[in-house]
Amino acid sequence: MKLSQRTWALINSDSQIRWLGPKKGVIHLAAGALINAVWDLYAKAKQKPLWRLLGEMSPEQLLSCIDFSYITEVLTKEEGWKHIKMKVGSNLQDDLRKAAIIREEIGDEMYLMMDANQRWEVDEAIENLKALAQFKPLWIEEPTRPDDIFGHKTISDAVKPILVATREHGQNRVIFKQLIKAGALQICQIDSCPVTGVNENLAIMLIAKKNNVPICPHVGVGLCEYVQPLSMLDFIFISGTMENRVIEYVGHLHEHFIDPVKIKNGKYQVPTFPGYSIKMKPQSLKAYDFNHGQVLLEEIHLNSPN
Repeated sequence: MKLSQRTWALINSDSQIRWLGPKKGVIHLAAGALINAVWDLYAKAKQKPLWRLLGEMSPEQLLSCIDFSYITEVLTKEEGWKHIKMKVGSNLQDDLRKAAIIREEIGDEMYLMMDANQRWEVDEAIENLKALAQFKPLWIEEPTRPDDIFGHKTISDAVKPILVATREHGQNRVIFKQLIKAGALQICQIDSCPVTGVNENLAIMLIAKKNNVPICPHVGVGLCEYVQPLSMLDFIFISGTMENRVIEYVGHLHEHFIDPVKIKNGKYQVPTFPGYSIKMKPQSLKAYDFNHGQVLLEEIHLNSPN
C-alpha cells in the first residue's frame, strides 16, 4: 500500500473544484493537508518514521507516487550552529547597520543569510544587495515577487556570488521546475504544506537533484517537525550529501508536540517515532481551541474594558 500518483491526482483534479486553482491556493493547501495525513497514518500503520518508510520503497514504488505530467525531465537514478539568518527589506540603512553588527559578532566562521520576504522590486533588490554584499551573505531569500521567474533570474545573475533562495510558499512542482531550469534560484526551499504533500515534494526534490540544486527546507512554528522527515529522506536516499544543505530552525513551541525535533550540536537528530512527527499534545489543542480554549479566554479577559 502507498498513496499512489493515481490517488494524488484524484484528490487534486476533481472536475468540479480544480478550476479554483488549479493546484494552488486554498484547495491546494487543503489537498496537501489531506494527503500528508494519509502518509502519517500509513507510516504509523507500518510502525516506521516517514523518512524510513519512503526510503525503503523500491525506486518503482517511489516513482509511482509522483505525477510526472509537465515535468518529465525529472527522471533520475539517483550546539554547532554554522548559519544565521537576518530579515532585510524594510529600510536599507537599518539593514546595513544590523548586518554590520551581526557580521562582527559571528566573525567569518559562520554563514550569514538574508531574507527579504518579497519586499523588493527587481531593480531595488539588485541595488540593495550590492550594498549589502560587503557583509558576505551566503544567500538572499525571496528577494522579489514569488512568481516572477524572470525577475529572480535577473537578480540571480546580477548579485553573484550571492545565491538566491526561494519557494517556501511554492504552489506546485511546475513553478519549482521553471525557477530551477531557468537558473533563477540556487537554493531550493521546500515546505511540507503549500504543495500537495509528500508526493509533490518528492517530485520537487528529484528536480533539484537532477539540476544539482541543494534542498534547504523552510520552517516555522510546527514546520520543523513537519519538514524534518523530508530533509532526512533527501540526505539519505536522494542527494546523498550534506554539502550546501541545511534546515532552518526556530526554537520555540516545540513543547506542544508529542515528538518534537531534537537538536544536538546545531544539527537535527534523525526522528524515530512512527509517522510524520507532527501530532500535537491533546492538552495543547484543548488550551488553544479557538472557541473555548483557556488561552483565548484569558486573552479576551485581559483585553476586555473594565
